[in-house]
Amino acid sequence: MGLLRPAPIFALLLIAATGLRAGDGAREVKEAGQTYIDLDNGLIALRIAPERGARIIRFTPKFSGKNWVHPEPTYGMALDHFAGQGFPGELDKATYQHRVLPDYQAGGVELWARTAQGTRAVPAGIELRKRITLAPGTDTVAIGYTLANTTTNAFRVAFMPKFDVFISGDRAENYYYRPSAKGLDIAWPGEVESKDHGDHYLKNPISGWTAALNRKTREGLAFVMDYNYLQWFYNCLPYNTVEWLYAPVSLQPGASWKTEVKLVPFHGLTNITFASANLIADTEVAVAAGGVVSVQHHLRAAEGALTGVKLKTRLRQIATLKEYAFPEAEAKQIGAEPSTVTTSQTIHEDSGLTATIQVAGRKNGQSFSEEYDYYHRGVKGGGFDLLASSERGYTKTPPRKIKKFADPAGLTFAPEKPPTIFEMRGLYGKLYRSQEAAEKVGMKMAGIGYARASWDGHSVSAFPFDFKELFKFSVIIINNIDGTAVDDEMQFMLRHYVHSGGGLLLLGGYYGFGAGGWNELDDLKELFPIRVKGPFDLKPAPEPGVITDGAGPLYNAKDFSGTVQIRWLHDVELKPGAQIEASVDKFPFTVTGQYGQGRVAAVCGTVLGTPTKDHELFWQQSEWPTILGKLLNWLAAEKSQ
Repeated sequence: MGLLRPAPIFALLLIAATGLRAGDGAREVKEAGQTYIDLDNGLIALRIAPERGARIIRFTPKFSGKNWVHPEPTYGMALDHFAGQGFPGELDKATYQHRVLPDYQAGGVELWARTAQGTRAVPAGIELRKRITLAPGTDTVAIGYTLANTTTNAFRVAFMPKFDVFISGDRAENYYYRPSAKGLDIAWPGEVESKDHGDHYLKNPISGWTAALNRKTREGLAFVMDYNYLQWFYNCLPYNTVEWLYAPVSLQPGASWKTEVKLVPFHGLTNITFASANLIADTEVAVAAGGVVSVQHHLRAAEGALTGVKLKTRLRQIATLKEYAFPEAEAKQIGAEPSTVTTSQTIHEDSGLTATIQVAGRKNGQSFSEEYDYYHRGVKGGGFDLLASSERGYTKTPPRKIKKFADPAGLTFAPEKPPTIFEMRGLYGKLYRSQEAAEKVGMKMAGIGYARASWDGHSVSAFPFDFKELFKFSVIIINNIDGTAVDDEMQFMLRHYVHSGGGLLLLGGYYGFGAGGWNELDDLKELFPIRVKGPFDLKPAPEPGVITDGAGPLYNAKDFSGTVQIRWLHDVELKPGAQIEASVDKFPFTVTGQYGQGRVAAVCGTVLGTPTKDHELFWQQSEWPTILGKLLNWLAAEKSQ
């Protein structure tokens, strides 16, 4: 068992006659001058067109017998796009190179192409390589993606695969399931954009799966991807697409990023509660006379049989928060045909019930465990006895995403001379006059990334996503930037930057500190000298709002004038070791601290408000660039190692 043996003579003759490669179920065919790759393992049949963007043009599960790819010729599955390049992107119709995989155990093909147009969002020289495989005995299609940087510069790109899905060949009955922090989101096709059909974008995914289901035939297709890099789900509802946007990834010269998607066709389910590489679940809650509530778990193995499956079900009434633990249910084996497992209890509750289900068992000899939620509304709406995205009685914090970034190992903090500054500048950020302040102390503003808000959320127009470049700056300024623009990779890099000796300056405002969600920047807030309290930390400054010298050594009383005023500031807490360099009454105005070999400072005042009589606002006074310059100079000063 498990040993590879030479194929018998009659099998080799069969292979020669059909054009199949030895044992892998893949073949290259020519039709009407076009090259295609056919994969067929008896459970699924695929046809891939390398000369048309390497799209899948035929996806036929044998239990259905119908092609599930959108029938129009410009459509397909596994179309390759990048955020920011527009639609259709350059790879949509590109000719891909390809090779049929020689692996005896898996029928498949590898296809690759490179970007050539060169834009700000997608530079030339990014190679996309995808590996589509269909192993013997499985009804799961695996698509492995690799993005590689073949250039000599560092770049950042966001990949977006597209699938034009036509489950059972019937577009009107296709429904799209997407797990969100507000519950299970369900959308369905419409000729025009309409709230009646759900939102096209879903920006708060809570798990790495989505599914298309034909509710009439009870056939569907689940897509399972890496949640850690998943940013948004998207469905272009009038055109029956299933798409998702991955978070941007930085690619250093010669570096690559890999991910995998699994496509699992299924049948026999009415709804989809959860999907993973292990199982697909459809949960139902039923209320009978006498207060008996039963929970039915319709389960289907995603790839390979599941054994020794045990289910723990816990219900909570969302209004009273009362919890009920149901008896454990068990199934000896779950395969490709859906199995139903039921557990029940008398609880005298009939609506507003959140079910948390824990499933554990074994797959291919290895233990697995899954957890997911289901909401029972009690009154049907839109044809679903499920939580819809328009309801707000339920919410769940998404799991934290874990990503891998380029490590700065072997690199040292090496600031340029004269010292340089990179600023991430938000709304009204220019009023802080940071460039004037830098010039006062012989520093140079060498780069600015401006805040932007677009369809893909908050971001900055530029950032040195290369440790070699980042380590050249003496100071980085975060100036009134919404926290969602400072993504996981930026936090990772800034933490290493400061720990290695860099200086970080925080400037507040309407989008800064708690108002900007900086308290939720888990990998960055640990190096702040202050604790950000939360979204309502903007406070009116106590009258008369004048700035005075603090206990720290940076300033003296002559630096501040009694006619200079601040109107709004961020109310913060000091961390141990932090120094108040300037204050407004009892509120800190400027705070400094250290992290590793680096230094961090926070200006808690904001460029908001109007002055009272006989006063001028602090950022408008002629002395302000000198005051801020002292802070920049302190941040850039060489530290003892």
